[in-house]
Amino acid sequence: MIAAILLAAGRGLRAGRGQNKVLSSLLGEPVLHWSLRRLAQEERIGEIVIMAAAAELEQCRIIAAPFAKVQAVLPGGNTRQRSVLAGLLALNPQADMVLIHDGARPLLTSRDLAAVLDAATPLCGAILAAPVKDTIKRGTGGLINATLLRDELFAAQTPQIFAREVLVEASLRAESEDYQASDDAALVEYYGGQARLVLARDENEKLTLPQDFILAELILRQRIKDEQKRQNKLKLKPIEQGLPGRRFHRS
Repeated sequence: MIAAILLAAGRGLRAGRGQNKVLSSLLGEPVLHWSLRRLAQEERIGEIVIMAAAAELEQCRIIAAPFAKVQAVLPGGNTRQRSVLAGLLALNPQADMVLIHDGARPLLTSRDLAAVLDAATPLCGAILAAPVKDTIKRGTGGLINATLLRDELFAAQTPQIFAREVLVEASLRAESEDYQASDDAALVEYYGGQARLVLARDENEKLTLPQDFILAELILRQRIKDEQKRQNKLKLKPIEQGLPGRRFHRS
């Protein structure tokens, strides 16, 4: 079984929303709702645990209430890594693969989520990533030391999925050694694990700054319009082809 940990315990102050950004409205629903909705719609995900800020547990539980796959809304740790560890320890023991997703990434699409799930195996995890668009320089003291090969650089996103035992072992070792990784893939890599890069086909940016919310709303609006058009075409299709059992003759 695949279980999911949805991270929502960060503060997100740079977003300028006056509250945790995952509780802020996006097209009339909290950001967390959109992220949770996507995970809940994926048939292969059997359960979801949400890691929330201690002061926001009740708000997150209200958001999670319509989603039957949510097994618990728990207080997160003082770091992302500790929130993940707490989530891992709370999961159903039958879960053999664990997917981790940022609550502040509400634009994840079903095809990108499915691609990550398809790519992962118990021996090799998978993460969603996007090719770096800009030329990246390495420098110190205001001087360029090197220009990195852009074709070899990717911006890591979530979801990220690994075997549960791999994540638990790496998380516990990191806790005992006081090692902090920038994301789950970096943690697994540090202790000898591997992950496949799955290139994102759709926008999946993390909401960080005020302008990110404006762009996210535009993207969501367009996706909703596209889906409505698709549904309308499906409704019209039987009419265009003729009703079953009827023939149309020219007079």
